[in-house]
Amino acid sequence: MQYSQLASPDDKQLFLIDFWATWCAPCITVSEYLNVVQAKYAKELYVLSLSEENPEIVEKFLKRHKTKLAVSLDYDNQNFKQYNIRALPSGVLLNAEGKIIWRGNPADLKDRQIDQFLRQNQRKVPIYNFLQYKSYETETIQSIEIEGDYKLNEITYNPQTLPIVEQLNDQLTSVKGSLQQILAYLLDTGQQQVQVRKPLNQSYQLIINQQADKNEIVSAIKKQLGLKSEQTQKTDEILEVTLVSYDLLWDKKQINWGTPNAKFLVDDNQITADNMSIREILALISELHNIPIQLMNQNQYINSYPYDWQVHYRFKDLLISNLNDYGFKTNLQKGSFPIYIFN
Repeated sequence: MQYSQLASPDDKQLFLIDFWATWCAPCITVSEYLNVVQAKYAKELYVLSLSEENPEIVEKFLKRHKTKLAVSLDYDNQNFKQYNIRALPSGVLLNAEGKIIWRGNPADLKDRQIDQFLRQNQRKVPIYNFLQYKSYETETIQSIEIEGDYKLNEITYNPQTLPIVEQLNDQLTSVKGSLQQILAYLLDTGQQQVQVRKPLNQSYQLIINQQADKNEIVSAIKKQLGLKSEQTQKTDEILEVTLVSYDLLWDKKQINWGTPNAKFLVDDNQITADNMSIREILALISELHNIPIQLMNQNQYINSYPYDWQVHYRFKDLLISNLNDYGFKTNLQKGSFPIYIFN
């Protein structure tokens, strides 16, 4: 996507791979920090920010969030899979021999550690002998078409904590993740309420018409993959939510990231979402807060229109306060909730 504007062309002792995504708000802060690190260690260190998202989405994001770091796309998700990246932000520091000498959140990598690693790893290697770049073509978002309401393809991908949900255009949404994550998205529930037998829980990309009936898509996917399903009930703490007023919801003009773009941005405390339905945002909150959420309104009273959201999810009292601000009545209590089992 772009070459480093900070690193010198000298041979390098260390290479830091910064794994990130456009939906990951903490990744923005990490990028700002790594710009400072790269400028300080311009001769000794090369920082490469690596994303596995669609190039059009990454390019659009970089126009809003400038960086002077080298930015590239992970070819066929090879590095995300090789280094078993399951949470973002994440970083892997390599010496000139390609050996991992540190890994973790890049924001935790301090100057004193880098100085120590430089003393311990004196060997240097040319940048482009170490990094292998490939040019490849991807299907442009404008040209994506599906027959019917959905398309599901198995892909090479190492699922993250959350699925990658992208609004491709006004008609289509892409969901990339494990089968469990995709089924949870379609069922408008958290992953903790969906069980998929491990051999079946492969990685997929789902492209879905935004007007499609999600329950019908679940039935179609079961038939496509030869799945059987059952539903059981479990009792634990749940959050009952009732929408009492549509008037307090944000319309879809409050946040406008355009298309193509990620549908939500998540930091350590808050969700910011562009064009997500009521059920979709509640499912995301359920996933992040790790609590089942039951929408108590009858189905005919809850529309599927897109809205914009900015919701705290980490602490219960702030979460409930935010939901009240959007016109929801909430009740935290012990109750039963469904578990969906696929085999």
